[in-house]
Amino acid sequence: MPKKERLQFDFSKDQIAALDQMQEATNATSRAEVLRKALKLAEFVSDIESEQIVEIRDKQGQIVFRGPAKLLK
Repeated sequence: MPKKERLQFDFSKDQIAALDQMQEATNATSRAEVLRKALKLAEFVSDIESEQIVEIRDKQGQIVFRGPAKLLK
């Protein structure tokens, strides 16, 4: 397992509430897990070309978002 380093961040009350909501919505075990998942998503989005089209589908396969990747950047 890679060595971990401890980081400390300052968040507003609204940001903490949003983080806690995301923790509950994603069944994450900790706020740190939410941030790790967010980092993975940010890395994914940064690799998408702005002119590409992105689709997000729900569990049934229905498109819930379709638009240019530049909207995500």
